[in-house]
Amino acid sequence: FHRVANVAGEYAYGSIENISPEVALRLHLLTHNLHNKALVDGCTRFLFAMIEETNVSEVWSAANSTKNEVLIGVCAPLVARI
Repeated sequence: FHRVANVAGEYAYGSIENISPEVALRLHLLTHNLHNKALVDGCTRFLFAMIEETNVSEVWSAANSTKNEVLIGVCAPLVARI
């Protein structure tokens, strides 16, 4: 949790470019629950660029639970191949 909170603070003063996909995914879920659209959008852009076959199932799960249509659209073709 501390890493996620630190990243949220860093985002407030800059960007979230230097974080792991795992932390970005956790931050996406947290900020969705907190209704922070700006940070959700930032995480979505970051995850969009980082999706690959090794992490698509985790991103797919988060995208479905948050109803994030952008991430669902990106993940769907990859999930279909698995």
